Amino acid sequence: MKFRLNISITFDDYCKFNEFQALRHPFGKKQILKNRIVTVAALCGLAFLSIMVEGFTAEAFLTRIPLFVAVGVFAFFIPKIIMLMLRQQLKSMKKQGKLGYSPEAVMEFYDDCFIETTPDNKTEQKYTSVENVFAVDGKYVYIFINNLMAYIIPRSSFESVGQYNDFLSFLEARCGQVNYY
Repeated sequence: MKFRLNISITFDDYCKFNEFQALRHPFGKKQILKNRIVTVAALCGLAFLSIMVEGFTAEAFLTRIPLFVAVGVFAFFIPKIIMLMLRQQLKSMKKQGKLGYSPEAVMEFYDDCFIETTPDNKTEQKYTSVENVFAVDGKYVYIFINNLMAYIIPRSSFESVGQYNDFLSFLEARCGQVNYY
């Protein structure tokens, strides 16, 4: 065994993971871009149709300027709107007792695989199944198996900065590139 980590995840850790996934992860960034394009295209299409109905007059264009400004402002705030909705959803899940993580886990890292043991289950993953590894702000390591499944390892799980750095070097050797954010 190369590393054995006792992991404690708080609701705040889980919220920060979801924020990373929604705003900074390449998949999340792509989703936000798609949302912006679809929203802007749909609202501009509606504005164009309304101009067509009124006829292509200067007055028709001028009366739609506030709509185009509103579309631009809305597109700018889409990430904030997404985060607001995400936080509400996470709070609702917490209230219902249906969180998507286990607060306590033990992770053991071997040469060929890693094992997570929680009070409810035990999972084993080969390093070849790891899609991405992210070291975020020196506070978290996220090991993504796919766009929807990841392991959250808070910096507090490591005994020292040296162990944290050794762990990242170990993951880079096993999984390929570690992405630093």
